[in-house]
Amino acid sequence: GNNSGDSLTFTNGVSDASLTAGIQLAGAILAVDNPLNLNKAITLTAVSTVSSGLGTISLATVTGAYALTLSNSAATGTSTIGTSGTPLTSLTVDGGGTYTMNGNIYAEQITVSDAAMLGASITIGDSTNGAPVNDIDFALTLGGAYDLSLAAAGEVRIQGNVTIGDGTGASLIHGGSGTLECSGTVTVAQGISQTAAGGTVTFRDDVTVSGSATASDFQNSVVLDGLTFSTPGTATFGSSALDLVTISTATVIMTGAGAKTFNAVVSGTVGLNQVAGSGDITFNEDVTAAGGNWYGNVTLSGLTVDSSALLTIGDASADVLTLSGAAVTFAGAGQKTINAGVSGTVALNQTTGTGAIVFMENTQIAGGALDANVTFDAMTLTTTAALALGDANTDTVTLATGLVTWQGAGNITVTSITNGAVGLSLDGTGTKTFATGAVVGGSTPPTGLTQVDGSGLLTMNANATIAGAIALNGDVTLSNMTLGGNNTITIGNAAADTFTVGAGGAVTINGTPTSVTVNAATALSNGLTISAGTGTISMTAGVTGAQSLTLSNSAATGTSTIGTSG
Repeated sequence: GNNSGDSLTFTNGVSDASLTAGIQLAGAILAVDNPLNLNKAITLTAVSTVSSGLGTISLATVTGAYALTLSNSAATGTSTIGTSGTPLTSLTVDGGGTYTMNGNIYAEQITVSDAAMLGASITIGDSTNGAPVNDIDFALTLGGAYDLSLAAAGEVRIQGNVTIGDGTGASLIHGGSGTLECSGTVTVAQGISQTAAGGTVTFRDDVTVSGSATASDFQNSVVLDGLTFSTPGTATFGSSALDLVTISTATVIMTGAGAKTFNAVVSGTVGLNQVAGSGDITFNEDVTAAGGNWYGNVTLSGLTVDSSALLTIGDASADVLTLSGAAVTFAGAGQKTINAGVSGTVALNQTTGTGAIVFMENTQIAGGALDANVTFDAMTLTTTAALALGDANTDTVTLATGLVTWQGAGNITVTSITNGAVGLSLDGTGTKTFATGAVVGGSTPPTGLTQVDGSGLLTMNANATIAGAIALNGDVTLSNMTLGGNNTITIGNAAADTFTVGAGGAVTINGTPTSVTVNAATALSNGLTISAGTGTISMTAGVTGAQSLTLSNSAATGTSTIGTSG
């Protein structure tokens, strides 16, 4: 034919085996229910259709900037279709058969309604974006033990399940500026690659990478839509904060032994989980999610985690939460439960009014501001820089399960109310200050309060009730407060220690102590009353200051030097 309206109909099969030159095709060729084999190079000179009913179709190289339709209900196979410089206007494959692609395909519009197979590792692409329709659309499954590269300026959609890859190098490579959307499951022999210029990739069903030899590397934005992403090899999402990983529809689950690194911002209104036993997961940009479980080792680097529901980090004491780069901030209404040991060289912050943080394992940080409710559960907190606990007396610090220790060179300032029926130990060279209104044991007294010998100054500006021994073995300043106990109360373990009653207000030591012993040199800038009931009172070092001193008990009382002649 010489134009698109011409047609040739053959009642038997068609073969070009006897031809010595290529074929120019314009119009329609029909082989009625018989094979149609055109194995010489084909040049389209007009819109063309090749069909064979129940028969197979086999085409060699096809070129020409025209539309081509292949239609049959049996197998169709093609070699190279179009070129990157001169793509076909369109390629349509339909009829209900299967389509095997044995060479690169370039067409401005590609519509494949049949199940598709890769017969070789190929590239599929176009040169312009034909929005708003999908430029390349596979309606059914796409399979084959070969690799697929996409180089489309327009949208690519694969509606059926994808099972591809030859096991060497990346199995799916998305390098075109157009978007890629996979509606079905994606199973690849090795990793998936998205170049920095590649358009957004959307997965709407589970993604499984079978091999670990080639990493998955997404260098632009990705949508994970209510699915499980499993890989035994490493996976990287995004190249900078300009990229976005969107999690949507339902909880997104990461699993597999491969490490996962998010260099993109993660944003969504659903949960994000990592299965226990999976590879390490690292977030280098902000994360917004509706909670989740991040089991295993987790690294947070200079970012904000905003969780609107419960977020659990780690599921065993062997897991480690690493804080690095710059300060890490927890925000959002959801509680953050940290079941991993925390190893941080940066500050940890908690936004005012946000969900509680629960520390279940030993934690080391470089200070920060935890400005909402915090629970310390039978663990040691070490801070190397200044740390604030609470920014209002409505915040709470809860001590739970077993002894809690605060230590380190960093100063700790507590504005929160502190409660919990376990002991609290204060260690390290950093000072510990309970601010005005920062009551200790108002509703649930700690079972002990210890200041370790040689540790930093302890300053208390609010009432404290302790249901156990009180042993303050360093320098202590009390101001405008009452210290109550029901066991031994010891202030200072040597005369070199100092006990100061501050100018802010008088101090009372009372309760039902078995004894009150002050071994530190006492300096009064305000009045001091010690009421021990049936317990003994002993002040073994001197007392100075032109203020009142009242000692009240029904047992023995002993003092050293009280006041001076001056």
